[in-house]
Amino acid sequence: RNRNPMLHVDWVFVAIAVAAMLLLFSFVVPTRVEYDETVTIAAPIATVYDALRFQDRLERWSAWPEATGTTCRAEGPAGAVGAKVVFLRRGRASGAEQTVVELVENKRVVVALADATGFGQRATVAFALAASGDAATVVDLAFRNRIDRPWHLVVKSAGLPEWGRDLHRKDLDGLKAFCEESQGGATREKSSSDATKKKTQ
Repeated sequence: RNRNPMLHVDWVFVAIAVAAMLLLFSFVVPTRVEYDETVTIAAPIATVYDALRFQDRLERWSAWPEATGTTCRAEGPAGAVGAKVVFLRRGRASGAEQTVVELVENKRVVVALADATGFGQRATVAFALAASGDAATVVDLAFRNRIDRPWHLVVKSAGLPEWGRDLHRKDLDGLKAFCEESQGGATREKSSSDATKKKTQ
């Protein structure tokens, strides 16, 4: 059967045109993903700061392990810069990690996220803490991610930024519940101890 050579040429031009449009589009769509979320927690700032900097506590309040089907293993110096969480799938490292890269006592915790997707993502999550009254803390979460071209098109078209933001909102809810429960337990323990002391006096 004879084939029309012009038809082949037309498809080549179409492919080139599509590739050119995608390349142009990749420079139009921003490579950055940025958002901020805030929560107020009825617990002292030191309680919240410790919950964030001690990576072995992450699994007790974060939404990410359940959402990604992973468990957590804490590594490195506990509560210090360099502390790390390795996310495990079926007992093996999944490639996803987060590492504490900055600490300002009772004011700021910053973690860097290792990219397990291969899309060249460079993401950080910064938690800024501020006291609100005598026993409450305002937490501002700032997510910043820069993605290599043209992979940012894949990440954004798949809805990953929206998915991640939803999980970070759940993270803040979990952090709030964890810290307030911890504070409530400490308050009850102190009250019980004070009552015991009064009885023995």
